[in-house]
Amino acid sequence: MTQFDLQSPKHQFVTSFTSFLAQTECNYYTEAMSDSLILYIHVDQLNLLYRQSHQWERFGRLVAETAYHTVMRNTEGFLFKKAEDRYLEMLEQHPDIFSSIPLYHIASYLGIQGPSLSRIRKRLVHK
Repeated sequence: MTQFDLQSPKHQFVTSFTSFLAQTECNYYTEAMSDSLILYIHVDQLNLLYRQSHQWERFGRLVAETAYHTVMRNTEGFLFKKAEDRYLEMLEQHPDIFSSIPLYHIASYLGIQGPSLSRIRKRLVHK
């Protein structure tokens, strides 16, 4: 129930929050492309923690807010930014990404084809 997210820095959550809350099958999958620690908690156990502790309720709210922010940032990026701007933003946040993630995954994440990513990279090198 997690999603592929190149933008996730270390020590952050990646989740399909909608799927988790509705307890429905997710329409996509996650593939870890580097060493990762995966923690799993069943929704029933999480709800028990929420009932037992205000700190866990706060934790749940913060995870929900972070998930919402990530979805909105990505959606607005696709709506209002050019692929080159999304690429530059990703590169700024993760300068070493090209050493660990294949280009076709990066292109897919940016919503473009591989040749378009190559043209963007080539154009930026010549600037």
